[in-house]
Amino acid sequence: MKYIHSYRLREGNTLNDLELLTQILSVLKIKVSNKTSKIVLYVDTPTLEEYKKFGIEKLYDEVNTEVLDSFPAVEINMDEYWSSPKLWVMKHQEEPFCMLDVDLVLHNITDEVLERAKVSFLHTETPTHYAFPTTLNKPKAFKWTDWDVTSFVNSTPFNCAAISFTDIEFLKKYTDKYFRFVLNNPGGYVKELENFKSDFTHKFGAQITMEQWLLSSMIWQETHDEKGQILAGSWLPQSLTQAHMYPLNFKHQQHNVPGNLLMEEFNKQIFHLWGAKDFYDRAEKENETELFKTWDDLKEGIISANNEFIQLHGKDEYYDILEKVVEYCREVPKDTN
Repeated sequence: MKYIHSYRLREGNTLNDLELLTQILSVLKIKVSNKTSKIVLYVDTPTLEEYKKFGIEKLYDEVNTEVLDSFPAVEINMDEYWSSPKLWVMKHQEEPFCMLDVDLVLHNITDEVLERAKVSFLHTETPTHYAFPTTLNKPKAFKWTDWDVTSFVNSTPFNCAAISFTDIEFLKKYTDKYFRFVLNNPGGYVKELENFKSDFTHKFGAQITMEQWLLSSMIWQETHDEKGQILAGSWLPQSLTQAHMYPLNFKHQQHNVPGNLLMEEFNKQIFHLWGAKDFYDRAEKENETELFKTWDDLKEGIISANNEFIQLHGKDEYYDILEKVVEYCREVPKDTN
């Protein structure tokens, strides 16, 4: 199995310190769990130059700049469809792979788990905060069919912070449809349907709909007939937070299980920064002492975990990389210690 990290810095942005620490840990964890698998970093040339300041690229078996150097950013509304570079990398794959966000660590992932299914994803999500696809502006040549609408209504979105494909033919269908929608799309909502935008709709509702809900809807189409009946011999995707069959048979949004037990099971399987990468900026803006402390605890915890895994690998050059990233990390104000 080929494992992938992809990243493309937008102009004017800088690398996030917590994210860099987590990215190191993510690579080290894959190397421990899958000793013979290849780990590839996809970046554009400017982003690679930033990574080279720390030596991050040395963690990977291969670094590819060709794919993201060809990314058509000028043809995409990057404020709304900001995850498109990730989909562009997926579009260019010709063999089974697993792509992980750089701020995600999967604790128990193995090739054997991924090879069980044509598509694997991190977990299911409620569509409550998603934008319904027909409310989004689209290119003139793109049309939603009744069958498309039916498939969205009958599916729940898949979180794609970790996403794996062993069926490359289906992958091409999915990424082709995604880019037919986002290329030369002005973004925003259909004027006549703006009122259908819920107060609960996520600020990135367009992106998560076209990346995560589109995927599950297309799988529903692949596995059901026009009457909504499951096709004989059809296949099922798998959630990577269920793949290891933990006692609670964990499902995202399974509300009949106490929240603390849900998170306990969840944390056995993954570590994901999510919004924590922005805690420092929020703490600074809102003058939140406790948030500074939470950020600092996270930083120290990830550094400690990295040291443990570097010791397992026994490679001194990894310590050098970690040391440079630690030096890059921001310090919390002294009056919050």
